[in-house]
Parts: sequence; structure tokens; C-alpha cells
Amino acid sequence: HDRGPGPCEGGERELDGVWDDSIREQVEQAFFATKAPYAENAWQGTARQLDQYANDWVAMHREVCEASVVRQEESPELFGRKMVCLGQRLTELEQLSKLLVEADADVVSRAVVAASSLGQISSCADERALFTESVDDPRLGDLERLLANDNRRKALGKYKDGLHIAKEAL
Repeated sequence: HDRGPGPCEGGERELDGVWDDSIREQVEQAFFATKAPYAENAWQGTARQLDQYANDWVAMHREVCEASVVRQEESPELFGRKMVCLGQRLTELEQLSKLLVEADADVVSRAVVAASSLGQISSCADERALFTESVDDPRLGDLERLLANDNRRKALGKYKDGLHIAKEAL
């Protein structure tokens, strides 16, 4: 009677290459390679936050899908806006993890703060906020990706890189 995975399973696969075992291991190695005295604490705090963020993302992805696809409680437009929001959160996580893989002592010292500054997953369930933000322009995807990267770099103290990315976005 095994019908295979349901239509809303598989959100975990979206994290492949974003925050998976391989990326996690690379970030841990980068932190310890700095030989900073605070590297271990920074790694533990950052890993704990990003693991929780990834788990929250998967849970929200499943809930959004089930509400729209399985229970059909929400309009296709609301479903679309929620999925765009989740896509933005995934992009933020991906940009941060890419920076952490190349962490130097400066990045390590700010990593926990940067991890805690990721956009809230719960905001993807906030209907009022989702409808006040315009998500119609297809160019926004590229711009948001660039700005997410810019914001991550600023949070990690990479201001010159962030300034370059912000100029590129404009």
C-alpha cells in the first residue's frame, strides 16, 4: 500500500547544497581552520541556529503545501506568495552558508549574529505582510538574491564586498 512520498514531501531536498551535511562540514572546517579561540563556540552557536532555521524552513514548506495542495484551504495566489517568501528565505540561507564556507576569523566572530539575522521563516505565513509586498516583477528575484548576499556580507563585516554587490544590484 506504499504510494510513495506525498505531494508535500521532499522539502529537505531543497536544502541540498544550501545547508546539508556536506556544507555543514565545510563550514565547521573553515571555522576551526581560523584557529580563533572562539571558533568552537561560534561554530556550535551558528550550527545550532542554522540547523533550527533549516528545520523550520522544511516544516513551513510542508505546511504551506498541505494547506494549499492537500487541504485546498488557500488560494493559488496566497500559495504562490508564500512559496516566493520561502524561496527568499532559502536564498538568504544559501548566501550565508556560502560565506561561512570561506570564513576567516572576522566572519567567525560575527557568524552567530549573522545566522540570527536571517529573515524569519514565520513571516512567510503572515498573509497581511505577503500581500503588502509586491512580488510581481521577475527581475526582483535577481535583485533580492544580490541584496540578500549584500546583507549577509554586511552582517559579517565584509563591507567592501557588500558595497560592490549593492552597486551591482542597482
